[in-house]
Amino acid sequence: MFEKTFHFCPVGLAHVSVDGSFIRVNKRLCDFLGYSDEELTTLTFQELTAPDYLDEDLSYLERLMAGDIDDYAIEKRYVRRDGEQVWAKLTVSLVRDQRGNPDYFISIVEDIDEKKRIQSELFQVDALFSKIVSAFSDRTFIWVATPDLSKLQYVNDGYSNIFGRNEYELYCNPMSFIDHVHEDDKARVLKLFSQRPLQNWDIQYRI
Repeated sequence: MFEKTFHFCPVGLAHVSVDGSFIRVNKRLCDFLGYSDEELTTLTFQELTAPDYLDEDLSYLERLMAGDIDDYAIEKRYVRRDGEQVWAKLTVSLVRDQRGNPDYFISIVEDIDEKKRIQSELFQVDALFSKIVSAFSDRTFIWVATPDLSKLQYVNDGYSNIFGRNEYELYCNPMSFIDHVHEDDKARVLKLFSQRPLQNWDIQYRI
């Protein structure tokens, strides 16, 4: 049962010696790093860690061996066989022998490369959005909400400048701006916002 669990686990697993050599690895880790199990067991994790992340990893290992911590988890980049650097979440614990001396490490390696790529793309989109918004006058009200209008995701200073209200109330209830729309225009505005699915529109109203 243990053998099947080890080799068919959906995340990378490895037993690593105290000097960093791979003792035992599962298929998931081999696939992630692009090596066969025979090849991996001739290498060390130091050789496969991107240089910028090695010092942090080694620092945690020292604390682990000293007994200062029971385990640790970090996000780091590994270098695959083809030279590509890939992101992973590494969780490490230490197994000690009967005398209490460090015996070997248990490493869990979770592929988060796609997650990191998406985060990077979202960061770039956010940066572009901020640049676009900053080009508008603070007398322009810009807001972004979920399609069902249940949650506000962004509002600029234009809301407080135009409506004279705190932005916090809009985060609590994105539709609260309706309370400040002129009574004679409120029905028209509500009708547009009640459409499903929401569409683009151009409307003028008083506040």
